[in-house]
Amino acid sequence: MRCFRHESCRAAVLSQRTEILVDVTLPQGATIEATGASVTKLESWLRKQPETQLVTSYIAGGAPRFFLAYNPELPNPNFAKLIVTTPDAQAQSRLLLRLRRSLADGLAQEARVRASRFVFGPYSPWPVAFRVSGPDLVKVRSISDEVLAKMQADPNTRQANEDWSERAPTLHFVLDQDRLNLLGLSPSETARELKFLLTGVPLTQVREDIRTVDVVARTSGENRVDPTKLMNMTLSTAGHRSIPLSQIGRIEIRQEDPILKRRDRVPIITVQCDIDDSLQAPEVTMELAKSFQPIIGKLPEGYTIQIGAAVEEAAKANVAPSSSDPDHGRVHARCHHSSGAVSSCIGHDPADGAAGIGGSRSNPSCVQAAFWVRRDPRSNRLGWNPDAQLTDPGWADQDQP
Repeated sequence: MRCFRHESCRAAVLSQRTEILVDVTLPQGATIEATGASVTKLESWLRKQPETQLVTSYIAGGAPRFFLAYNPELPNPNFAKLIVTTPDAQAQSRLLLRLRRSLADGLAQEARVRASRFVFGPYSPWPVAFRVSGPDLVKVRSISDEVLAKMQADPNTRQANEDWSERAPTLHFVLDQDRLNLLGLSPSETARELKFLLTGVPLTQVREDIRTVDVVARTSGENRVDPTKLMNMTLSTAGHRSIPLSQIGRIEIRQEDPILKRRDRVPIITVQCDIDDSLQAPEVTMELAKSFQPIIGKLPEGYTIQIGAAVEEAAKANVAPSSSDPDHGRVHARCHHSSGAVSSCIGHDPADGAAGIGGSRSNPSCVQAAFWVRRDPRSNRLGWNPDAQLTDPGWADQDQP
């Protein structure tokens, strides 16, 4: 019988594809027109470069899944994806370096623009990520801001950001009930007319082949999307009198969260960043986890910081062979436990793994784990041995009786 050592955190391998991926993200609440304007700037710059063969843009969403290790982004008006085709790897490297320099000098500075390559292995939008979760959203946002500040201060990271937490301004129209009563209008009637003016009301349907398309009546786009013209809209009373909105209420600007993300019904914010192509995500992740120890040490009960991105996805891939074999039990691995340690999430107790690298419990640290394998006499194939007793990981690649 032979014991093999199994790496828990595999390094991401760059693909040989010569495309460059460009992610464009504007602040929350940005319109699709603003996103399109930023994309136009990038397209104009890219088409002037000698290495560029083709530029394909997808505004308000990701590209179709034309590559296995790519997960299309969900529809979002403040997001766009550009795919730039280059002739070879050398041209790709030159264009990627020049694009990053131009972005640092102010090209499309109104947006966060990330240029990257395809990688093999489990897909992760960013190579390094930490999830901050807890019951109170305000406290979670405060902790994630601390994590973000630490991440931005690390020289091995770039473009550190939070997947959400930006608040967007919204307009709220507050009705004056006394004025409505004097004019003979009710709040429900006013709401219906405002919906007709702003959102629109379906009037009929038009059949197109096997589908039906709604015909919606509403005001023109210039008046509907311009906040300065909102108060000039008019409502009709029962006596067919036109009343401007400014006479029946006022506008308030409030900050709201356009996105609320939860994991296991608990608010969660992911702090993520990019790294240099010469570095590996597991190395940077472990270094950042050590720098987060002061934050982890003062976490209140119920709040955690967990590792995500490339390290987590690689751990899932490592555990998958054991869970897919019904003839053999769970993979046995020895994990060294230490308070606040980083968990690579393979083979350890689920109760420990739930706490990630933060929380009130001790957590496992599994950078390497050893596994026994044996040949199944029934099927003449190798499989995981659930009964093996692991002793010293230094026994790797040594024949045992």
